[in-house]
Amino acid sequence: MNIFNGYAEKPIWNVGDKWEYYFSFNVNMNEEGTNAEIDLSIDNIELVIEEETEDTYNLTVDGDIVGYFSFKATGVPRIRGSLQNTIMNGYLIVDKDFSIKNASLYIDGTLKVSIVPVTIDIDLNVTCNPPITLIDFPLYVGKEWLTNPSIVNIFGVINLPGLKNIPGMPEDVPDKFPIEETIDNEMTEVSCTDFENIIIQSLGKYEAYKIESINKTNYYSPVLGNFIEIVSPPNNYTTVEFYLHSTNYTVPGAPNIPRKPEGINKGKPGTAFEYSTSTIDNENDDIYYLFDWDDGSNSGWLGPYPSGETINKSHTWSKKGSYSVSVKAKDTEDHESRWSEILYVSMPKVKQYNLLQKLFDFLYEHFSIIKQFFSNVQYFLEEFFLQE
Repeated sequence: MNIFNGYAEKPIWNVGDKWEYYFSFNVNMNEEGTNAEIDLSIDNIELVIEEETEDTYNLTVDGDIVGYFSFKATGVPRIRGSLQNTIMNGYLIVDKDFSIKNASLYIDGTLKVSIVPVTIDIDLNVTCNPPITLIDFPLYVGKEWLTNPSIVNIFGVINLPGLKNIPGMPEDVPDKFPIEETIDNEMTEVSCTDFENIIIQSLGKYEAYKIESINKTNYYSPVLGNFIEIVSPPNNYTTVEFYLHSTNYTVPGAPNIPRKPEGINKGKPGTAFEYSTSTIDNENDDIYYLFDWDDGSNSGWLGPYPSGETINKSHTWSKKGSYSVSVKAKDTEDHESRWSEILYVSMPKVKQYNLLQKLFDFLYEHFSIIKQFFSNVQYFLEEFFLQE
């Protein structure tokens, strides 16, 4: 892996590397005389390395946008609408020092207002001069730095042909809205404050550097070669979510993803069960393995083992429940693989049935018989031995 003694070096990307993100943007504003709601989401923003030059990576950006809006102001009827069949595509140019240089987005679809469909056509271009550095590598916990100042130019146009066909819309409303804005991106204090485990539902649990600035927190995973989550603190009106849910990225030189753990998928707590896996290293390096047992423990790094050899490790769960068993690998140069496919294991509740428990069960089940027996004994004694 590209972490050496706690330091993460900048990632090495290759053509075809892909990351898929979920994005949502919600606005809920209630002020005197005005009420506005906007809820947009992109279930799958796909970033793909399309081309590599000597100094840059060129990425394509694609996604399908869904959402709705509602707006109400004093003296104006409430306007509701939704986005339908709306797609986004474009490109992103990133310098190899992990800084954003240029971006372009094109959005095409239908904005349905009440029952009136309006074509929406947005063309945006962004340039950063100089490029904005996202992370100052090498990265390590405790590092602090300042982002570089940059002039961000945003220009483009929003086309809404048919907007004037919406009932109540003024006849002279334009159907084209040019965008031309310059933002002075000032220096910002940034710090790497922690190295945490972040669970990605479809990928597993990955260690990530926590990078904090005044307006957001980013989590960067060296094993996945990119950000896995961006958290913007909610303000009075806006909530933003952005997180990774899929990738094909592999650290260059890392072993292949280990095969799904094999072993029993249902058993009893307190019993040891054995699980096996294997993988290969394309450079024929020896391999270490680490099992995650999903009970707060792991196997620790096991090995090294020869590439391709099947390895076994046993584990005992102490409590009933359902567990997700997965395994990852690294070579002798610390190049780490992604997690394997998950094996789901169930540990049903075990009935503790010892000798004392058996006695209590017997007494409970035969109480009436035992009671009758002692009554008969008492009667016999009273009749033949205890009379005056």
